[in-house]
Amino acid sequence: MDYQTALYVFWLSLGVLVYAWLGYPALLFLLERCLYRPVGKSQDAPLPRVSILMLAHNEESNIARKLDNLLALDYPAELREIVVASDGSYDRTAETVKSYAGRGVRLIDFPARRGKPSVLNDVVPDLSGEIVLLVDVRQRLEVDVLKRLVSNFADPTVGGVSGELMFETPDRPGFASGIDAYWKYEKWIRQKEAGIDSTIGGTGAVFALRRELFREIPGETILDDVVLPLQIARQGYRVALEIGARAWDTPHSQWQHEFARKSRTLSGNFQILFNLIRMGPGIRLFGLLGLEYISHKVLRLLGPFCMVGLLVANLKLVNALPSGDQWLPIYATMYYGQIGFYCLALAGSILQGLNLRLLSINLAYSFVVMQFAILVGLLRYGSGRDDVLWERVHAIDPAATRRRIARLVWDSTLWTIGTIFAYFIRYLGPPPGPALGSYMQLFPYVELLGYRFAVPLVMIIPLSVFYFFRVSETRIQDITPEYFLTLIKGIFYSTVLLF
Repeated sequence: MDYQTALYVFWLSLGVLVYAWLGYPALLFLLERCLYRPVGKSQDAPLPRVSILMLAHNEESNIARKLDNLLALDYPAELREIVVASDGSYDRTAETVKSYAGRGVRLIDFPARRGKPSVLNDVVPDLSGEIVLLVDVRQRLEVDVLKRLVSNFADPTVGGVSGELMFETPDRPGFASGIDAYWKYEKWIRQKEAGIDSTIGGTGAVFALRRELFREIPGETILDDVVLPLQIARQGYRVALEIGARAWDTPHSQWQHEFARKSRTLSGNFQILFNLIRMGPGIRLFGLLGLEYISHKVLRLLGPFCMVGLLVANLKLVNALPSGDQWLPIYATMYYGQIGFYCLALAGSILQGLNLRLLSINLAYSFVVMQFAILVGLLRYGSGRDDVLWERVHAIDPAATRRRIARLVWDSTLWTIGTIFAYFIRYLGPPPGPALGSYMQLFPYVELLGYRFAVPLVMIIPLSVFYFFRVSETRIQDITPEYFLTLIKGIFYSTVLLF
């Protein structure tokens, strides 16, 4: 990478990251001030008939509680139907639902499991309600959810309404606190998007739409809660956000669950993106909707690549500029700022077991983990191993966790030894003999970064290959941040050695 290329990569990567996470929210804030379009809600309009559709697969432990919750909603019974579609359940889910038949609950039992999109395609067109409310089994709905949602459909321009997902335990330590902060940020973004046009994506736990606007979903769709709002917007209708329509969830206490869920979600985002590219200009993604989709979804998928490009280009610029250049302090500050950020993320990884309430550390760690989730999501989509048959993530075995911790300690020890060795090479020169020189000749591109960085970089390669050979026995779906932690440490140690 020459100086000019590094300059372009640095500013392009920085621009994408700053715009995606800071500039776009600021733009939404300004657009809402100028283009705000309130939804014409009405509490006095005649209530429409609503079909509540819930898909279930082997939910015998949760289905009764959720049905009791749905039956308790504040909505006239004569204007409501509850339909449960059992997607290939082989436990007592179907039997439990049948026991509620006398209370107005209808069961549609599919013997073979096909996934949510195929079930929606079969069931939604035959429902009796003018409005269809899609819900999940796990979350608890507040009693006024239905009335709050349907009040938005008094506005004829509204085709879909997303509710709000809330957490039962909002004040959580460690990694979870970073995720909570991200979710608050995400809900703010969706609220502003809905205020000016349509929200990009809905809450799968509570999403309502006009039945007449439902269109068949491709059977391989992973994120129906993003595809459905896009379909509605494509037909010229708005997708509103009703903050008061709340679904309550108990979040997972272990970050492995969140990583597995997020990487699958991001795999679905890649699927939607490439499908839109293949569809060409036939889909309505221009104007405000196109701006929202590109800014909210697409640019975030570039995050990990921009972060790597920013660090590498920054390193090249610092090396290439003479000591008296006026830009050197700026690039050096940016470089050390990145190192400091990754130090915080690394500290967050190491200190996760202590459940500390240090927001800066937890935010940095959560942000980096989410960037790894993007990479894993791309791998899952590209490998074709991801499908619509979502499996619940089970509790983590404590013994397995202890084994992973022991492995991380061992890997950390290896990197520490390598760092000490690289430190002495930097200040004392290479050890005698042609071995190191011959070894480095295999990787001539490292000369672009200078000798001081090349030595530890070359040392990373064999350890990383060895480490990922071990990972190759693991399914892509099971990759967690632990598999990347050793590589992070190596890159971190190497960049620190530069100065």
